[in-house]
Amino acid sequence: MNHIQKFQDFKRLSESIRVQKMEPDSYMEQTVVALPYSEHIKENRQEFLKKLVTISKDLGIDPVWLLHTIFHESDFDPKKTDKSTGAVGLLSFYPEVLKNMVNPETGKNYTPQDVLQLSNIDQLDLVCSYYKTWIERMKLQRPITAGDFAALTLYPEIIKKDWEWNFPRFMIEKNPDLFKGFASNLSKNKKDYYDYIDQIFKSENEMTDSQKGSLGNFTGALAEPGIYGIKKPLEYIQDLIINSENPAAPSEIQPQDEEETQKSKQKG
Repeated sequence: MNHIQKFQDFKRLSESIRVQKMEPDSYMEQTVVALPYSEHIKENRQEFLKKLVTISKDLGIDPVWLLHTIFHESDFDPKKTDKSTGAVGLLSFYPEVLKNMVNPETGKNYTPQDVLQLSNIDQLDLVCSYYKTWIERMKLQRPITAGDFAALTLYPEIIKKDWEWNFPRFMIEKNPDLFKGFASNLSKNKKDYYDYIDQIFKSENEMTDSQKGSLGNFTGALAEPGIYGIKKPLEYIQDLIINSENPAAPSEIQPQDEEETQKSKQKG
């Protein structure tokens, strides 16, 4: 997965994500039925699944959604490392995100190396705290939809868009496996994406390695939740595009967006 590589000229929020650690006695009595991807979990399988199910109930999501997501991001390998971005762990946390996550025992921010030293069970605490923060910042109402949950991981900005918002061309070109799965070949908008994610996440059929691109490979994955408290949607998407791998991406900004940007600069 490719994540946002850097944020420039952002004012950081002073508040951090304090990781909440879940004690084993709060989830070990959890009943776990057959779940997809169980065979992919090489270590601590039963304890991992019990904790994942408990976390999912806490977040208000179906545990299958989280299983699909973790497979997509890391194939359940807690040592997964993306050499190009520095993203690590079960959920491919980018270093800039980890800088805002605080270990409650040491009071220090996590580093990629810290995450790699954690077991798959302990990494679930970071996963849970991360999603809780996003759900709060984006003011999502329960029950959370499959589309919104997928967007939290892959492209949070889409949550703020209306149903007819269309994906920029460069994103479509970058994600052929995703967009060829849409029911309509005529539109590539938010509603299409949410309908598509609904079909995938509500299925207990495991994705194969060749289907990992079916959820989308966006530059907006795992951004910093704090950004949404200080950046307007237009400002965020422009920074997202500028930092993307596609040098032509800024041309995707619509004329009315450029005019709005100029007005905001004049006000500043």
